[in-house]
Amino acid sequence: MVKVRQPTDESLKIILSYLPTKEQITSLVEVYIRSEISLAKRHKIDKMDPREVGFLFCLVGCFALINGQGFAPAGQISEACFNCMCEASTDCDLNADCVNAGPGKYYCGPYQISYEYWRDAGKPGENPDDPLDFEKCLNSKPCSEAAIRGYMQEYAADCDGDQDIDCYDWARIHKSGSQGCNGTWIINTDYWAKFKQCYSKI
Repeated sequence: MVKVRQPTDESLKIILSYLPTKEQITSLVEVYIRSEISLAKRHKIDKMDPREVGFLFCLVGCFALINGQGFAPAGQISEACFNCMCEASTDCDLNADCVNAGPGKYYCGPYQISYEYWRDAGKPGENPDDPLDFEKCLNSKPCSEAAIRGYMQEYAADCDGDQDIDCYDWARIHKSGSQGCNGTWIINTDYWAKFKQCYSKI
């Protein structure tokens, strides 16, 4: 019986060091496209070789797969999705106050976002000279939405296992945080009932 040795952490690091990064692949695609355009202009070529066209499409397809894995970027959260998360959070009350629900549970604004959420989102609206910058941002719907975009860029996940990241996943993450968005407890909350009722009308 052949014994298969498990790779060590060190050997894995060596293997991974030889793999190109996403940035390197992006750079290679850009260089290739620019060189083809430059070559076509220099030689006044009107048409590309069909094989080159196929190769270019392959590169673009691979690049898209590597970048997004088929998932919609968090920056593309629709207005309808935002509005339903807002509706589920506070009935989209733009005058919603900050609420202290206990240790580590201080939520602000129409989306009821915590300081930790805002921090992990990149602190949009941060002002080092203003100790209330966190509250001021989250009490503003546009700034809150900037925080949600930043948070989803960081923690986007396929929570419901349908091989797509969409508004249902973002709504789960918004409620659960970066961990546990696939938990069944979410679907038993008033938040989820309101969200589904709102989004089903879209």
